[in-house]
Amino acid sequence: MVLTSLLDRRQQQLVVLLMVGTAYGIYGEGIIKTGNGNDQIIATSTLDGVQHKITIGGGINIALGAGNDYFKGFGEATVDGGDGFDTLDLKAFKRSELIVSGVNSGNTLNSANLTFNSNGNSISLSTTGFEKFIFADSSFCYSSLANGA
Repeated sequence: MVLTSLLDRRQQQLVVLLMVGTAYGIYGEGIIKTGNGNDQIIATSTLDGVQHKITIGGGINIALGAGNDYFKGFGEATVDGGDGFDTLDLKAFKRSELIVSGVNSGNTLNSANLTFNSNGNSISLSTTGFEKFIFADSSFCYSSLANGA
């Protein structure tokens, strides 16, 4: 992010120009471990009143642990819901906007890979251990996720 300020001498006002490539809710290369319990992670990004669809970057790994967890966000990351009934909130997208792969019906231990085409660039979220997937126009359990396109 580049922040530039200019002084408009005629009006004696400070004018701030914000030049932003992408704004993220979570960005990094490390690991976030929430431990056991009913955890919530909400990764959102709003700029100029517009909520962005891609809110995670850097290839971060997130492990939610045991419990009934809730995760909201999308981007280059790997998210493990762990044990319990876990929900992935993708309400920024209609189901038809995402390509789903890697689903093995009835086995939540396998990954569900969700890919979005953003101006010619593929952005993928790899998930494991989620039982419920919520989109802007529908909700699916893991076993029916691949059939929802």
